[in-house]
Amino acid sequence: MKRFIFIILTPWLLFSCKTVNVEPVDITGKFYAKVSKNDFINEYMLELNKNNSFSFMYRVHGASPKCEGQWSLLENKLLLNCDEIKNTYEMLSSGYMNQRDFLLEIIDNSTLKFGNTVLKRVD
Repeated sequence: MKRFIFIILTPWLLFSCKTVNVEPVDITGKFYAKVSKNDFINEYMLELNKNNSFSFMYRVHGASPKCEGQWSLLENKLLLNCDEIKNTYEMLSSGYMNQRDFLLEIIDNSTLKFGNTVLKRVD
């Protein structure tokens, strides 16, 4: 009886767990999302390069904050760390992104989730 239970449970345990295994070269590329909220259109653009650098920009209500920096993988998450800005003028402009670190969920190699926004691969 123990052998029968072992034979039944082993395949179930082996195949019931789902993991996302994404290599850095698999996730590189351009991602885009366009979201309409309260008669406003927000656009999100993210470019992930093979050398782990990135460029992230979103357009909201007449402003286009942008940051560049380094990205890294943490299990099924993508961590974006924006470079520090040394130019005070840029920090005071509408193009400055106050938040300097972002954590995105990797759904698959062509889909990323940023909060409630889903970015899709465009290249």
